[in-house]
Amino acid sequence: MKQLGQEIKAGGEGTVLDVKYRPTAVGKVYHPELSDDQQRQTKIAAQVSVLQQQSSINTATQNGYF
Repeated sequence: MKQLGQEIKAGGEGTVLDVKYRPTAVGKVYHPELSDDQQRQTKIAAQVSVLQQQSSINTATQNGYF
C-alpha cells in the first residue's frame, strides 16, 4: 500500500503530497467540497488517460518497438 508523505503545495483545488517509497510520484487530495464536481472528475479522467498513453509509449520505446 502506498502512503502519502510530506505536503508539497496546497492550493484552490486541494493539496499535493509526495508518495512515500515512490520518489517520482505525487498524490493530490481534493478539498471535500469539490469531490462531487463532474467537470473536475472528467478533467482528472482525461489527465490519467494521457499519462497512461504516455507511459505505454515510453515503455514501448524503451523496449525497442519504436
